[in-house]
Amino acid sequence: MPSLTGLRFLAALAVFCCHAGLIWQHAGGWPGLRVLNPGGPLGVTLFFVLSGFVLTHSSRREDSARKFWGRRSAKILPGHAIAWIVAMSVVWLGVARPLQEAGVTAWQDLLNLMLVHTFSPSPSGLAAGNGVAWSLACEAFFYLLFPALLPLVDRISRRRLPLAALATALAAWIPATIAWMCGAHGDAMDVGMHEILRPPISYVYVFPPSRLPDFVLGMILARLHVHYPPKQPRVAAAVLALAGALSLCLVLPAPYSVSALPLVPLALIIRLVAARDAQGLSSPLRRPALIRLGKWSYAFYLVHFTILAVLFHVWSGGWYVVPVGLALAGTLLVSAAIYRFVEYPCCRTAGAAEAR
Repeated sequence: MPSLTGLRFLAALAVFCCHAGLIWQHAGGWPGLRVLNPGGPLGVTLFFVLSGFVLTHSSRREDSARKFWGRRSAKILPGHAIAWIVAMSVVWLGVARPLQEAGVTAWQDLLNLMLVHTFSPSPSGLAAGNGVAWSLACEAFFYLLFPALLPLVDRISRRRLPLAALATALAAWIPATIAWMCGAHGDAMDVGMHEILRPPISYVYVFPPSRLPDFVLGMILARLHVHYPPKQPRVAAAVLALAGALSLCLVLPAPYSVSALPLVPLALIIRLVAARDAQGLSSPLRRPALIRLGKWSYAFYLVHFTILAVLFHVWSGGWYVVPVGLALAGTLLVSAAIYRFVEYPCCRTAGAAEAR
């Protein structure tokens, strides 16, 4: 399903635009850039659902948990280690910590490297190491559970799959509702870099058990893809549904906007894009350039925030479009190198799947 690979880059680009807008606003740029804030949560949510979908669709049912974990480790850990070293080198050189937060300790930096820091999501802990690695900590949690989750998803009867998908999507609203009851208000446009690091929002956005419904929904979608393929997969309808969900971000409190609200439209987009590939229908996401960018998307995600932070730190001020453009170009070059010389060889050696 090459279109899903192309879709991954669009998700990574949405995260890049969100972070570029947040740093730009922090540097004193145009306040209207807050419209980019929901892009980060959208991109990460799509990654989580897509991860569950691809891993289930390509799973080897006779596989052992050890072999699965070995392939996943080969996929994510080398790039993560490189991005962590780059982020820490920036700190050691005294340029800038990509996420500015007081009280970050060396122990928290180490927890970030071990991908366990999000189980106690304090502001300083989430700012440690490579800040964007919080999503990898969630993915590591999903991978740990996947060998146990897969048989459970396989046991769901065909006729109950739609109900299971609905129940899983509704489960994502539980942590959001708890956070709202604990006093998390505002809307998605108000959730900036520092707000998302603090409870109760952090327990909705970065706490691995809170994001497990995203991954499980992707697993169920993989079975729906086999048993209930859409007859007329029109992605435009799902995109309109996503636009409607985003408009609700202006009304509903922020805890719903950063996770639960866009979950169903994003799941529909993945389902319809996959169906178009399976049925041999046209798809702009299958263009060779976009597929290549999709293969770079994991490395792109890992290094983009550090590069953005460094360029904004050294830029003298004004014309902030220049450091953003340089950061985009630099991130593409670095991610291409990481994929070509690290990620792809490691995956090939371990027999890991190309998709994250």
